Amino acid sequence: MTLFSGGKESEMFDDILLMVDLVEYGSFYSLANQLKISQSTISRKIHNLESELGVKLINRNTKHFELTQAGRILYENFKTSKVSWQNQLNRIYDQDNLVHGDLKIAMPQSFSSYAITPYLCKFLQDNPKLNLSISYQYNQINLYEEKFDIAITAFIPEQTSVRLKTIYRSKIILVCSREYMEKYGHPDRAEDLTNGRHLVVGGLDQKNSYIKYFCMFREEGDEIVELPNDTLRIRVNNFDQALFMAASGECICGCPIDRIQSKLDSGEFVRLFPEYNLGYLTYYLIRSLDAGDMRYQIFSDFIMECMGKLADYEKTGINLLSLTTSSIL
Repeated sequence: MTLFSGGKESEMFDDILLMVDLVEYGSFYSLANQLKISQSTISRKIHNLESELGVKLINRNTKHFELTQAGRILYENFKTSKVSWQNQLNRIYDQDNLVHGDLKIAMPQSFSSYAITPYLCKFLQDNPKLNLSISYQYNQINLYEEKFDIAITAFIPEQTSVRLKTIYRSKIILVCSREYMEKYGHPDRAEDLTNGRHLVVGGLDQKNSYIKYFCMFREEGDEIVELPNDTLRIRVNNFDQALFMAASGECICGCPIDRIQSKLDSGEFVRLFPEYNLGYLTYYLIRSLDAGDMRYQIFSDFIMECMGKLADYEKTGINLLSLTTSSIL
């Protein structure tokens, strides 16, 4: 994007912003794909910038590049300028103060299916200049390596530099279908889950590894019931898939209460051991964008509105989520 109508200074500033983009995308190939220009064009512009400044900015081999000290100083000083210019351009080009641009987002499939995805199209209708690329996944996310601008995740990132915001906590409970109850009966004690009669579907940890113990926490008090690891004969990293299994009438599964509440209300599913839960999932919003980026601000506000709807649903019992939950199981 050309910021001024002409002049050597404007060309240099555009090349500096291109340099910032190159660092953030991580490769000439990725940036070329995004901008729909050739890698040689990017190389030429970076070379011209180095010539104008009289310093070397990057060391490049056939596949990768590294910033020189001068390149690192340039990037650190101008990356915030890019955000500021983008925000100013939003105000100049769009008289109605519409935010424009692209966002690359990652979010968990199951949680998003009822908490976020139903509201995305309305969000885009309200923001006609914004485009989203969404990857649904449930695993550790490296924003910088995977080039995500924003992610919703249940895992605390391993990268210490990632900006993190807690947005929601989901209580996990044990449920089964009415059909399962008719076939296999109701386990009266937690220990009944270990006698081989009941098939229990549980989750994997954030590295998709087996957990050592299956724990149940009393809702009131400090009691914790630890059951052997082999109590969980199936472990999955997607609650929707666990619920599909439970809907077959052949197993018990753990899932977030907000995900299954409408089925509990209708009587299709039954909560087991209501005096216990299996702990909580905490969801975070993480970002690689600057906090001043208007794209982040507007999407973050949208996410918090979605979380508010979930909280209202839990308080009132009004079935705000029937749009998705009634058709999945």
